[in-house]
Amino acid sequence: FFTDADEDGFGDDASPVDACGPMAGLADVGGDCDDSDPDVNPDATEICNGVDDDCDGGVDDGLLRAGD
Repeated sequence: FFTDADEDGFGDDASPVDACGPMAGLADVGGDCDDSDPDVNPDATEICNGVDDDCDGGVDDGLLRAGD
């Protein structure tokens, strides 16, 4: 389990927790690159906002900015 501060179902890989089962504030899936924002997680859709919304390591990947 991982600490899930923003309760989006994805936890912070840097904060694993030993638990016998699901508990409030924990997620069994890691990969959340910003555990303070529930809109940023591996299931999120990337939008043009200067943030890695989908936690794949790319900011605004696959999106074109005006003038590009």
